[in-house]
Amino acid sequence: MRILRCIDSRIMFGNITSFLLIVAAAFTSIIAHSLFRLGLTKTGVESLSPSYLLRNLLTVVFQPLVFAGFVFFGISALIWLRVLSIEPLNKSYPILVASSIFFLLMSSVFVLREPLALEKIVGMVLIILGTFLVLVKVQL
Repeated sequence: MRILRCIDSRIMFGNITSFLLIVAAAFTSIIAHSLFRLGLTKTGVESLSPSYLLRNLLTVVFQPLVFAGFVFFGISALIWLRVLSIEPLNKSYPILVASSIFFLLMSSVFVLREPLALEKIVGMVLIILGTFLVLVKVQL
């Protein structure tokens, strides 16, 4: 909690709850995207071309993992709407993006079992650090 208070005070949010809501929005969004990917893999879909999608829309949407992804995406949107009602977008969105990148990395490696190259790790770390440098008042 001490770290969160430090982050919270440096970014100047109203309270820690706002920061945690942003992280929750990112987390549920990445869960949704991971479920979409897993669900599409289960249906055997290689590509959702317009003709395939028109013929098989209901099959894809009601595949249980894809449907669960839509539920989590909706939850993420509701959490994000709450954040936007209490915090400025220019402070909230960069944290959403940085959090999403972190959760994306974790999900792609541990859930989806996708390969991870050193370049991806370095790039993601640089994006996350850059995002926080923009937000935090660095005293030199």
